[in-house]
Amino acid sequence: MIPVLAGLTAAVMWGLSTVVASRSTKAIGSQGALAWVMLIGFAMTLALIPLAGAPHGVSGSAWAWAVTAGFGSAFGLSLMYRALRIGKVGVVAPIASTEGALAAVLSIALGERLTAGVAVCLAVIALGIFVVTLRGSATDIHLRPSLYAMAAACSFGIGLVGSSKAGTELGALWTILVARVIGVSAVAAP
Repeated sequence: MIPVLAGLTAAVMWGLSTVVASRSTKAIGSQGALAWVMLIGFAMTLALIPLAGAPHGVSGSAWAWAVTAGFGSAFGLSLMYRALRIGKVGVVAPIASTEGALAAVLSIALGERLTAGVAVCLAVIALGIFVVTLRGSATDIHLRPSLYAMAAACSFGIGLVGSSKAGTELGALWTILVARVIGVSAVAAP
């Protein structure tokens, strides 16, 4: 029951943050909004580091996965914010939300086994996105924001797989910190 509640909470938070991001990108620009997200996220993560302690005995591959996750996250957010600036939330959000399904497919490609439960979940995700997309009109769907959203979903999918692989050794907080350092360096600093 806890994973279901956590998933529903994450979905609500994703939806709220997408609406706020859409409004922010229209007000201050996509990269300006993302820079603030990265700076605030970095400060909050940095404040929590003393609680986590320093990781020990972490392999080079875990750090590489964390860096991959960081670039996937930062690049995905950059693309999604660009899509939200010029497109409709009702079109961009469902496309970008395919990230979890893409991460599952990528994990399968990297050797994870596909169970019947995962296959059913992937089918439900695909069906849900199809149904949500039908709710909009054809005039709402434009090529450029849709392409940005698709690229964002792919980048987020890579970031999710990287976070999973890195988090096993590094833990969630250090994996997130690496992503925020990359985001601040690549987006906020310039």
